[in-house]
Amino acid sequence: MSVAELMRSLPMSSREFEAQVGVSRDAVSRIESRLSSSDGGAEIEFTMAEIHVIHALLMVAQNQFGSEEDFYVRVGFFRDSITGLAKGIVRAVGQLFT
Repeated sequence: MSVAELMRSLPMSSREFEAQVGVSRDAVSRIESRLSSSDGGAEIEFTMAEIHVIHALLMVAQNQFGSEEDFYVRVGFFRDSITGLAKGIVRAVGQLFT
């Protein structure tokens, strides 16, 4: 299950979801569909707002589970891996604009 799928499936109101991620579930679905439609080698351009949403999804998802094991079972990755990915995104953006 992707982090975006996981977050969309959690029992919370639309307002709670948007407060955590910054956009609606539909907006997250559109971003995820762009990611999943890529053939793996194609470049995908994202706005800074979309990058923020991706980063927020990665960071917020980790707080939805009490244990590392529960998180791993649902997502298939350890929290540290997700944190590393989020940090890598921030570093990459920083390198692009320096």
